[in-house]
Amino acid sequence: MNDNNNCSSTVKLNQSITNQAGSCIYNPLNWTNKIFDCQGNTIDGDKNRTYYNNKIPIVIEVFTRDGCPICYHVDEGAKKLADEYNEKNKNSVILLKYHLQDTLATQAGLDRRIFYHGDKWWNVCNYYELCAI
Repeated sequence: MNDNNNCSSTVKLNQSITNQAGSCIYNPLNWTNKIFDCQGNTIDGDKNRTYYNNKIPIVIEVFTRDGCPICYHVDEGAKKLADEYNEKNKNSVILLKYHLQDTLATQAGLDRRIFYHGDKWWNVCNYYELCAI
């Protein structure tokens, strides 16, 4: 992740990370404006994220508003999806993918995701997918 020669803009997760000790994602050197692409893989954490309190900017997929495949979905549909996921995985961190022009910050909470204007679900075109840690 800190290799700017081979991973200058995108870091791809090639396999799921499960049952591993220690921190798999922390705040590595050179981690600035990079895309972290789970490629459908998952990361199984030990639910101790509160002890580390690490927050790093993660954007997993970037696209323009015009090309966003879920722009046709309504705000409530995206909210329902995330709410159902959170109900089943209350101790998981959910990383939301944003358009780079809007924000690089990943904001996560135990019971809800915080978007641009508090707890309102606006600009769904900038929301694409959930990646659980």
